[in-house]
Amino acid sequence: MKNLVIPAAGLGSRLLDKTKSIPKIMVDINGSTIFEHQINSIKNIVSIRDIHFIVGYKKNTLISYLKALNLKYNLHFHFNEKYRTTGCSDSLMIALNKIKSGFIYLNSDLIISNKSFINFVDSKYKNLILLRSLDQKKETVLQKAYEVDNKIRKMDLKLNSNYNAEAVGPVKFTNKARKDIIKTFNNFSSKERE
Repeated sequence: MKNLVIPAAGLGSRLLDKTKSIPKIMVDINGSTIFEHQINSIKNIVSIRDIHFIVGYKKNTLISYLKALNLKYNLHFHFNEKYRTTGCSDSLMIALNKIKSGFIYLNSDLIISNKSFINFVDSKYKNLILLRSLDQKKETVLQKAYEVDNKIRKMDLKLNSNYNAEAVGPVKFTNKARKDIIKTFNNFSSKERE
């Protein structure tokens, strides 16, 4: 997968005390920004050549910061002008309509070890999402998933029972899956407009 997509348009409202003047991806964690931790996670993955950022909140601050890092990747910036009222799926669609191949999706606040990321990318599964097992009594804001034999049977934010994992990401998609996502999103969006 040559494309890495990072949605970084949101306000970072859950970290509001830290995101008054910077986007969430620039928040410092133990002396490095979240993004610097992410770059360390992908540094040994030679297949990644392009990083697509969906920007919105504090976009100029973020773009200046990223360009100043002089990364070895081709950086692409896609602006979600409706970032205050839309979510990650709308941001993702802005980038997916410009990318013409498979991609890896990485939330702007997810920090994963380099070893875990390499194992994820090198997995035999062509479409893959990283899950974590959990006790069903624990409530978080993440997508709930019911997984059996390494296959997700159900996944939903409102899955109230019969789940055994949470979708934490990253997510790997083939080009066919990218096209299916676009088609599903467009069908869903057109029904919502009716």
